[in-house]
Amino acid sequence: MLKLVVTTSAVLFVTMVIAGRDMSPEELASFQADAATPSAPQVSQSATVAQPLLTAKAITAAQSDPVALPVSAEKAAITRITARATVGPKLIISPEHRIAQPTKLDGGTLWQVSANGLNVRSGPGTSNGRVDRLSRGDDVLLVAENGGWAKIRIEGDGTEGWVAKRFLTPVR
Repeated sequence: MLKLVVTTSAVLFVTMVIAGRDMSPEELASFQADAATPSAPQVSQSATVAQPLLTAKAITAAQSDPVALPVSAEKAAITRITARATVGPKLIISPEHRIAQPTKLDGGTLWQVSANGLNVRSGPGTSNGRVDRLSRGDDVLLVAENGGWAKIRIEGDGTEGWVAKRFLTPVR
C-alpha cells in the first residue's frame, strides 16, 4: 500500500512540475499576438459572436502546451453564442394531454366512473341514503351539479341519484 501511495505521489509531482510551469513574458506576448490576428474562424450566420475565436496557430500551440491558453476573458478558447428565436409551426396539444370535454347527449353530458366503487345517493351529501352502487368504467349521464356533487342518471335502468363529481371523468 505504501509503495502505491509513493508511486502515485511521484507521478502527480512530475505531472505538476511539467504542466504547471508559468509562461515567460515573451511566450505570453507571442501567444496574445497570435490570438489577435484577423484570420480567426467565423461562426455561422445564425449566431452572434461575443468573443473572438482562437486562431489555428494558437490552437496548435495550446494542444502542445495546455498551459498556454489565454488568461483574459477577451481571448477565451470558448466563444459565447447567443441563439436567436426561430419561428416554427404552431404547436398542437396531443390528444392524451388535451383537457377532455364530455360528450353531450339529450338531457346532459356523458361521464365515466373513475373510482373502484362509487355510491349513488338520494341527495347531494354523505348524510343521504345510498340508492345504488357503480363500478369503475360505468357510464352515467350528468344531469345537474351542486357544490362538488353531480346529479346523474344511470343509463341502463334509469336510476337517478347524486355522486361526488371528483370521481367522474368526461367521456370524449
